[in-house]
Amino acid sequence: MEITARLGRFRVVALRRAGEVGRVVSTVLLVLGGLFCAGAVLYAGYSALNTWLMNQDRYLRSGGVAALQVPAMTWTPSPTPTPTAPPTYTPTPTPLPSPTPTPRPTLAPAAAQIRIPALGVTRSIVNLPQVREGGSGTWSWNTDVLFRQGRADLVGHWEGSANPGEPGNTILVGHNYGYGYNGVFVRLGSLRAGHQVEVVNAAGQTFTYQVTQVQHVRWRKKNLSELAQHLSFLAPGGEERLTLVSCAGANVEPFPERVYVVALPVK
Repeated sequence: MEITARLGRFRVVALRRAGEVGRVVSTVLLVLGGLFCAGAVLYAGYSALNTWLMNQDRYLRSGGVAALQVPAMTWTPSPTPTPTAPPTYTPTPTPLPSPTPTPRPTLAPAAAQIRIPALGVTRSIVNLPQVREGGSGTWSWNTDVLFRQGRADLVGHWEGSANPGEPGNTILVGHNYGYGYNGVFVRLGSLRAGHQVEVVNAAGQTFTYQVTQVQHVRWRKKNLSELAQHLSFLAPGGEERLTLVSCAGANVEPFPERVYVVALPVK
């Protein structure tokens, strides 16, 4: 019974509290509703007032009100500037360098005399031009021109070889035997390394060479193998040098050898 009584009292208290809460909530909602209604009335009044104010421009459109005088605007065009002509460009000519002519190489004077102190030889040198052989059509040098009737034979300078003092091979040829007498180079093969040879050119300049090689080369079969050995001494190019050539190997023709003496310039 006591428990039941307590539960009854608890329910009564709870209901009272719920009623109080309900009244508070109702009061809050009523206040909010009143505020919302007041706001609506104020907004409606503002809208009506704004519309009335906007309609007041009818007085401006009335015929009794003078129109607003707007001054006429006259457009004055700006004067067109006179274009200034750009300065005339006159290119400054660039002076072209005058071409310098390529100087032609001055040919060294030709050989004029040979002196071989070890052989007691002092002999004039003449140019030995190339000639074409009629039968074979090959080019050679006619050494018969070195013989002079009643006088000592000459030494020939192969046309196409270097002059004394020039780079390359200066080739001088002479006979070993001639028409019943000994030629200028008859004892050429007796020269040895270290002997000196002097060559004087047409200008009087003397060039001194020292023998470095004395070589006998066969000329019997006259084939390509033998020819190659001879050409190694007769090449016109290369370093400055002097090559003396004569026949050898016999006292009469046909001569089975050639003797080559190679000498280098003495600096």
